[in-house]
Amino acid sequence: MLDPTKLYPKGLTTVAWFRQVAPSPRVGPRYYLIDFGHSRRYDPADSIPHERDLRVGDKSAPEHCNPDELLCNPFPTDIYYLGNLLREYFLDTKNYCHPTRIGLDFLRSLVEDIVKENPSDRPTIDDVVMRFDAIVKSLSLFRLQALTQLGNQTLFFPSAYVARRLKFALMLRSPLPKIAASPSRALTATQDFYTSKRQQIAVPTT
Repeated sequence: MLDPTKLYPKGLTTVAWFRQVAPSPRVGPRYYLIDFGHSRRYDPADSIPHERDLRVGDKSAPEHCNPDELLCNPFPTDIYYLGNLLREYFLDTKNYCHPTRIGLDFLRSLVEDIVKENPSDRPTIDDVVMRFDAIVKSLSLFRLQALTQLGNQTLFFPSAYVARRLKFALMLRSPLPKIAASPSRALTATQDFYTSKRQQIAVPTT
C-alpha cells in the first residue's frame, strides 16, 4: 500500500490522472505491506504466540510444509513472507511478468537470512530494518542512483535517466528521502517472543 499524499499534493482520481506528480526520490512516499484480513494483535505478557498457521497466497514457508506442525509462532512466518516477496519480485523475478531487475544484489545476503528454513534462525523485523539501514548507508551515491530495471523502455529513456542523474548531482540532492530518525531495536527481552517456538509440555497419561 502506498501513501500518495506527498506524490499528489492536490489529490489524484482516475478522471484527473494528468495532475502534476512529484518525483518519488524527492518526497519519499511511504509504502506499507499489509494484510488486514489475517491481522492479529499479540501481547508479550501472554507468552510466545502459538497459532494454527494461515495458508495465504504464498504457501512456500517451510513450517507450512510439515503436516505434523499445525501450530507455530506467526512472527517468523511473516518475516519469511517479506523475504520471499523481496526474493521473487526484486531478486529472482521468477513468478512475475516483468524484466529482470539489476543492481540489487546487495540485498541477497539479508534476504537469504530472512528466508532461512528454521523459523527461529530468522531475524526479527527490527533486525531486518537495522541491517537494511546499514546496507543502504554503505552504498555510494552512484550505486543508489543506478538503474534497477531494463527492457520495455522508450527510445528517450536513457537520455532522460542521465539528465535526471545530472540534475540531482548538480543540486547536491541525495537519491534517498530524509527520514525522521534512524531505526532502533525493540527490547531484547522480547526477542524470544518474536523468534522462538513455544515449548510443548508433555501431558502424562494415566
